[in-house]
Amino acid sequence: MTEKTIMSLPRTGSKRKTHTAQAVHLPRHWPLIWRAGQTISFALIWGVAEPVSADYQLYVHLRDAETGETVDQADGPPVDGWYPTSYWSQDEVIRDERTFPLDAGVPPGAYVLATGFYDLASGERFGPEYELGPVEVAP
Repeated sequence: MTEKTIMSLPRTGSKRKTHTAQAVHLPRHWPLIWRAGQTISFALIWGVAEPVSADYQLYVHLRDAETGETVDQADGPPVDGWYPTSYWSQDEVIRDERTFPLDAGVPPGAYVLATGFYDLASGERFGPEYELGPVEVAP
């Protein structure tokens, strides 16, 4: 299982929705080559600088590296819904095991994997988006 450490969720009172994290950690062993129809497993590490009052959904989007168009996605609640964002404590480290079932119809090429949070009811994004890294889909 590959692990990605990414930035914290923003402070809840922030009008500009700024984030409070210090760094992004992208290990060298990130699976750079995926195959259409494959299910990829990885972990995201989250944290909040202060409690979050709402429950947010997580999106993980595979985007065309040239156009930015989302070609596949794996959205859902963090930690498979077992630990909603409103339960997260200040400075707690949350490990979120994810799977990304790559559609068999995704053509070979260069892509970028991105993640972030959004409100399920409104669709409004919450906080910044994080680029997890490049992905090559092989035939």
